[in-house]
Amino acid sequence: MVPRSTDEDIKAASDVDVALVTPASIPGLNSRELLLLRPVFADSSWEPDVIIGHGRVLGSYAAAQKQQFFSRARRVHFVHTDAEQLEAAKEMPGGTSRMASADERRNLERDLARSADLVVGVGPMLTATITDDLIGLSPRPKIMCMVPGLRSAFDPASASPPVRNALLVVGRADDFQSKGIDIVADALLKVVDRWPQSRPHPPVLVLRGVPGEAATDVKARLDEIFEGRVAYHLRPYSDSEELVKQDLAQSRVMLMPSRHEGFGLAAFEAIASDIPVLISAESGLAQFLRESHIDTEPSSIVTTRNTSTRLAIDEWADAIWYVLTHPAPSRAQAHEMRKRLSEIVDWRTAVDYLLAELDGLD
Repeated sequence: MVPRSTDEDIKAASDVDVALVTPASIPGLNSRELLLLRPVFADSSWEPDVIIGHGRVLGSYAAAQKQQFFSRARRVHFVHTDAEQLEAAKEMPGGTSRMASADERRNLERDLARSADLVVGVGPMLTATITDDLIGLSPRPKIMCMVPGLRSAFDPASASPPVRNALLVVGRADDFQSKGIDIVADALLKVVDRWPQSRPHPPVLVLRGVPGEAATDVKARLDEIFEGRVAYHLRPYSDSEELVKQDLAQSRVMLMPSRHEGFGLAAFEAIASDIPVLISAESGLAQFLRESHIDTEPSSIVTTRNTSTRLAIDEWADAIWYVLTHPAPSRAQAHEMRKRLSEIVDWRTAVDYLLAELDGLD
């Protein structure tokens, strides 16, 4: 169900066996408000067996659909974020607390999960979070963990390695602190200062996902760190798969330096496309890779936390330096990582597991 759709949207969905439905169009209602209306089905007597809501943002609309129109349907609530961890990651040292926002969002996620028939955590970290958040509450829904299947953005075998040393970061760049962009910027400064003048193609940072209204602020913060010594390109958020494919294919390495990341789908898609990745140790994806005993040498998992003996930016600088100066081995290890992951995760298995859990509900 979507608020509105074009003929192009309907055709694209139909090509992958998905039927888009929309509610009746009512002047004056925004997109979110339209999701509170009953969808219009081709067969007016048809009703869904399962309604799926994603996170605290869209989960409320799924709950409303069941309560108002489809009381016999099972409701599944997917958990995509850990509100407390994410809000804490946005806090600046010595700055304003985000406690109130974190508590409000955590309570909303918990209430939506508590009232669902089945709760699905995306990856092991988020599954553990929602499991603990529901302790002591009754009734308590069934909880399961789902790891997405690998979906390559392009055919890795058909893509030539890039010539330039572009480092890609994908995400809301206005969340400068939580996304760890300052960590990568400081680390990249160390790499560039170490880069021999005789060596071609010094590193270039590419940030995909910069909101238009935040571009000037993001630029100012990067300029303050780089002082004109590092090249970078800001690119706006885009839902174009073609642009995402190009970004990945043109990148020497994809970076996910988040101080907290519930899972890390952007890095997961890079792995699916044989692109070397460096990912935050403070992410659900890192936890899944470690539990599955899948990694590269040196490790693709890098901490964003300082220790008593070493700064996080030094860890990231060394990891970036290795990938850029050893492109062939890094790409070969990325291929091996994808191969090993493809042996344990795929969409068919994930969906079958979800359906089995639904069938097992009382």
